[in-house]
Amino acid sequence: MAIALGACTAVVGQGRLGRLADARVRWIVLPPLALAAQLALGLWSPTDGWPESAGLAVYLGSYGALVVFCARNLRLTGMSVVLIGVALNTLVVAVNGGMPTRLPEDASDVRMRELEESVTHVPENDAAALRSLGQIVLLPEPIDRAISFGDLILGVGLLDVIFRASRPPRRRGGRLPAMAHEGPPGDDAGQGGHDSSVSPVLS
Repeated sequence: MAIALGACTAVVGQGRLGRLADARVRWIVLPPLALAAQLALGLWSPTDGWPESAGLAVYLGSYGALVVFCARNLRLTGMSVVLIGVALNTLVVAVNGGMPTRLPEDASDVRMRELEESVTHVPENDAAALRSLGQIVLLPEPIDRAISFGDLILGVGLLDVIFRASRPPRRRGGRLPAMAHEGPPGDDAGQGGHDSSVSPVLS
């Protein structure tokens, strides 16, 4: 969602998405791998025979890959903000064995059971460590999901990265180099005369 908003912001801000290819992003394969791992874990079921510890290790590994990606691209404006968001999510997942997640009060029994059986998320409760960093911000319909403060920070950072990368590079210095003609000693132009062979730079 943040990527889509960033693309819209770039277009509205008179940027060009084609410039994103010129950003020279390093280790760009890591985010797709991390996303694929998290999507695969979303399909995990206790009946698959895989231990929860293995799933949690993969989940933390995906966040670790994102941390490395951000660290390798800190030269991009806004990437440091993305790194903070990813790091906060990684921390809360590590200390709780999953992302503490709050469900709405009217959540169905099916959603409760899915959360309890998830290998990547755990129910948010008073016993959760750093619970304020969990997914406790409930978004209304049609999104209908919970996000964390780390997600919010990450989203703001992505917006900044995409917007800045889509803008044309700034020119160094605000003035054009001065163009002057100075004739040799004794020349009429060098003594204040007019040299008809030199056209004025500005009209």
